[in-house]
Amino acid sequence: MKVTSLFLVLGLGLSLSACATATVQRDMLQNARMGYTAIVVGEFSTNDELWQSYALGAKRGLSAKLVESKMFAQVVDQPTVSPPTNAVVVTARVTEVDRGSAAARWIIGFGAGRAHITSQVQLAEPNGMVLGNFTVRRAYSGGAGIGGAGFLDMDDLAQLLGEETANTIVAWAKTGSVPKQ
Repeated sequence: MKVTSLFLVLGLGLSLSACATATVQRDMLQNARMGYTAIVVGEFSTNDELWQSYALGAKRGLSAKLVESKMFAQVVDQPTVSPPTNAVVVTARVTEVDRGSAAARWIIGFGAGRAHITSQVQLAEPNGMVLGNFTVRRAYSGGAGIGGAGFLDMDDLAQLLGEETANTIVAWAKTGSVPKQ
């Protein structure tokens, strides 16, 4: 009886879980050369004015996750006149936003109607020397079984995009490179 209840709870949990995926593509990223002790979260811009709230959500997600990681002694969210010399400056541009189709996610499932948001991220030293660029994409295929109800909206997806960007930066700072996906 207990085993049956456990399977029922696990099955219900899996069917109600939201399916969100992340993709990171390295365009060019140098190995981390020095121990950066600070990170400056610079400008987050967009290709479309209507996406500005998503850029702000991604920036908030990035900053919060960087603070949570404790990888850097200082996380500067509001850039100062002169950032510390041992800092890395991160800027990003939201390049694509697609809300997908809630109807397709609900009726068809299996990734149909997937919502996604993509940003191009740049890391640089305070002197302007570019350390590298990478692309981060977060997608949401729905929840509740094969497709189903939407548990995440685009604002949530933008925040997850920022968090995934932070995870990538932390991995780069720890290991000197970003794992290929």
